[in-house]
Amino acid sequence: MRDYLNFRKMITPFVLQVLFWVFVVIVELTGFSQIIAGLFTQNGSIEMVLIGILTVLAGPLFIRIYCELLIVIFSINNTLLDIRSELRKKQLPANQTELHGDLAASEYNSMHQPPSSL
Repeated sequence: MRDYLNFRKMITPFVLQVLFWVFVVIVELTGFSQIIAGLFTQNGSIEMVLIGILTVLAGPLFIRIYCELLIVIFSINNTLLDIRSELRKKQLPANQTELHGDLAASEYNSMHQPPSSL
């Protein structure tokens, strides 16, 4: 709970999944109502039926693409947090240098330097 209050844990990806399904239902109902209106009303036309079919087929696809674009932002955030966590694991703790002096830091640095090119 504390992570949510401090914005360390994001709730938007979950909310986006819920909103995706809500919008899919709305788009499908809209498309079917256009098809029915095009078939059974005096002002209906074949164009209205075709737009309804297009809405039923393409609407959920466009909603999905939009939601995925938003979720990519949060995936990037999670990846950056993972990278930061891994980098912190690899770094020498500050108190270890204080306990062992400069010798520990120099040993650590010599062990973690990339090999020199020949």
